[in-house]
Amino acid sequence: MFIGYCNYANAKDIVQQDAPSTQKTVEIGLNYYKKSELDKALHYLNLGKEQATTQKDTASLIKALNGIGKVHSDKADNPTALSYYLKALSLAEKTKNEMAIAHIEKNIGVLYITWKNFDKALQHYETAQQIAVKLGDDKLIADCYNNKGTVYEQQKKYQKALEAYGKALAFYEKNKSMPGVAMSYSNLAIIYKELKNYQKAIDYNFKALDIMVIINDKWMQAATLNNIGNLYCSMKNYKQALYYGEKSVKLAQTINAKEIEVNSYEFLSEAAAAINNHQLAYHYMQKLYKVNQDFINTEKTHQFSELEVKYKTEKKEKELTAAKLKLSQEEIKSKQKSMWLVLLCSVVLLGIILFSNLRAKTKLKQEQLALENKLLGEQANAKVQEQRLEISRELHDSLGSQLTFISAVLDGLKKSTTHLDDMVNNKINTLSDFSENAINELKNTIWALNSKELYLNDLKLKILNFINNASEAKEDIQFNFDFDIAHNFRLNSKQAVNLFRVFQEIVNNTFKYAQAKNILASFTQQDNKLIMQIADDGIGFNLEEQQNKSYGISNIKKRIIELNGKLVLETAPNKGTRYKIEINLI
Repeated sequence: MFIGYCNYANAKDIVQQDAPSTQKTVEIGLNYYKKSELDKALHYLNLGKEQATTQKDTASLIKALNGIGKVHSDKADNPTALSYYLKALSLAEKTKNEMAIAHIEKNIGVLYITWKNFDKALQHYETAQQIAVKLGDDKLIADCYNNKGTVYEQQKKYQKALEAYGKALAFYEKNKSMPGVAMSYSNLAIIYKELKNYQKAIDYNFKALDIMVIINDKWMQAATLNNIGNLYCSMKNYKQALYYGEKSVKLAQTINAKEIEVNSYEFLSEAAAAINNHQLAYHYMQKLYKVNQDFINTEKTHQFSELEVKYKTEKKEKELTAAKLKLSQEEIKSKQKSMWLVLLCSVVLLGIILFSNLRAKTKLKQEQLALENKLLGEQANAKVQEQRLEISRELHDSLGSQLTFISAVLDGLKKSTTHLDDMVNNKINTLSDFSENAINELKNTIWALNSKELYLNDLKLKILNFINNASEAKEDIQFNFDFDIAHNFRLNSKQAVNLFRVFQEIVNNTFKYAQAKNILASFTQQDNKLIMQIADDGIGFNLEEQQNKSYGISNIKKRIIELNGKLVLETAPNKGTRYKIEINLI
């Protein structure tokens, strides 16, 4: 933690010393926002705002203010978000910056959706879309269609929503916007769920999730996980609903996305109650009430309305603000009453269960014995998990901190060794690459140690992330990847680690020796078996000569043996290389 803080502080010093342009500082902040690193984004955007104000760079100031508004919106601080949007809008209107006006109007519309004022939201989106059409900005047109679809969805006008989302998807695909395509998939999935077409909803959700992992959009990942969990709850698959709901909440908490937390806790409580785990259901309802109180805060609602009144200066807006405040208070009271009603029902149900147990003492003793045995097993599992967490913490705090420190020192040396010879520079670069790789390997190890439950879908997301990083490192190699999950089996940490390491070892060997232009990787299921096939079009090698010499091949074989799996390796000079691996999942 201390090393991370020092590096972040040094980033500010570097910006000040190197004195980048205002535009560059703002762009750095916007890039961090795209990665969902909101605190870093806010740091650079505020710095850019200060520079733009000093230098009287109005265009950069508008970008910075709009970006700061988006950060606060993602943090569910809507009044602060609106204040920055209105400042940016005022400057854009004064300078007749139509493109900026359109984007800011669209962002203000997003805030009104959050507060269920759909008519106001549509007004802002229509204004933004008219300007976008005039300027020929296809991406902004698509964004407006998408946001209109969101309004129609909440109004239960599902056919209109499908049409709007479909138009948005067409524009996103035309412009090859991966975030837009993923968002459209997710939105279409929600509509198909409402239309009871669950299979289409599942397909669209997982398509969206795959893209969001590749582009590292954590907010959309959390929202999509929430949608998947909600869908499974509707299908009465409560185990999967709890699994994906918890994943959604965990990710939403890391980015402070309270609106996603609220949605997840609602169906988590329903799922827990459906499996008769009333203690867990009560726990989720408590969480829901607390987060909802933070999110729907009457004082913030009042501030939100005052900012709009100050900008428009119309008497009718004041009357609308009072109505909104009253409505929010009524919603809070209604939700409180609903919660207490559910709690009362839970208590009555618990009383019935206790009464029934008293009439069956013999059966109760048997159940208690079974429960004690299960508890002993859970305690053993908990102890193992605690040891894993302790190991991962030690690795992160000791080795991780040292590697991060080494990486920081090497980065500093690279910037200060321009006068040294090429040999020294090359060695510093080699050490820097080594430390970066070591940090990545440490993260992969901690991933498995720190995970209480792992499923095939988690392995798929991990491999997708590895492929994304590998593609950036080796731009001359084309990846073709397919991971078809028929049943999302649970994996133990040994299976997950060995499968990931085998895939990693094969890809790394291809990078080093194969001289390949294409890598094909496919994962398929046959009943309880997972079949992993990896092939390249490289130069191949003599298997008889290399299989006893190569440490990499030997390591792959040992990992497959540990999983009681089968390995088939086919290769020859100038014939490429093909691995086929089969393991039993249960």
